Amino acid sequence: MFLRKQHGQPVVSVNKLLLFADIGISGDANKSILSPRQVLLVSEDVLVEYSLPAGSLRENITVAGFDVNSLESGNEISIGEVKLKISFENERCNVIRKEIKSNRGVFATVVCGGEINIGDALDITSNNTTTLNGKRLDLFLRFIEQIPEGKVVTYGQIIDAIGGIRAHLRIIPIFIKKAIMQDKQYPIHRIVNIRGELISHHISNQIELLEKENVKISDKKIDIGKYLWMPSKSIYNLM
Repeated sequence: MFLRKQHGQPVVSVNKLLLFADIGISGDANKSILSPRQVLLVSEDVLVEYSLPAGSLRENITVAGFDVNSLESGNEISIGEVKLKISFENERCNVIRKEIKSNRGVFATVVCGGEINIGDALDITSNNTTTLNGKRLDLFLRFIEQIPEGKVVTYGQIIDAIGGIRAHLRIIPIFIKKAIMQDKQYPIHRIVNIRGELISHHISNQIELLEKENVKISDKKIDIGKYLWMPSKSIYNLM
């Protein structure tokens, strides 16, 4: 088992993992109530096939004797006292091994927390499925449509919700433009930058729409402490 303490850094081997419901693994870089990528599971057989040591695919949990890529989005599994909900397959990464295409493991969110120890058995507890996939635009749209009236989210929260890193900040304006082009209307006016400043250069009527929702604006900025939305549970566990 492994922890990724910082994005872009090698994982660290550990004897046990402590997980918190809706949040993720204690001490892991992907720990966030917003993230669909709280836990990464990889089959040991894949590592053996490509002569890779455990941890090479930056997984949190290496699973022996079971093909984790046979799990579908929405399936629930238990490992020890922990229950996880499968989000989607891990995407191909050219940095690691180009030939490892569709078996790089699956991401999951934490439904019930607790400890996982080496040797704990994996059991499938629910075969329910969802239509969630790992495409970042789809994750963006799913997240944005959850924002309640009178609340806002920041670019930083969006990065967590799409399972990205800070380098992905540049794609948010692109996603906003694509959201505008959708047949369905998304509340993109409820997005502000990390400093709480409006992004009316992307959304021309943002001030008007927010004021209709009784959001007070001062000098093209809002009070993040008052209007910021943070879900109390993982939105992916509710799907």
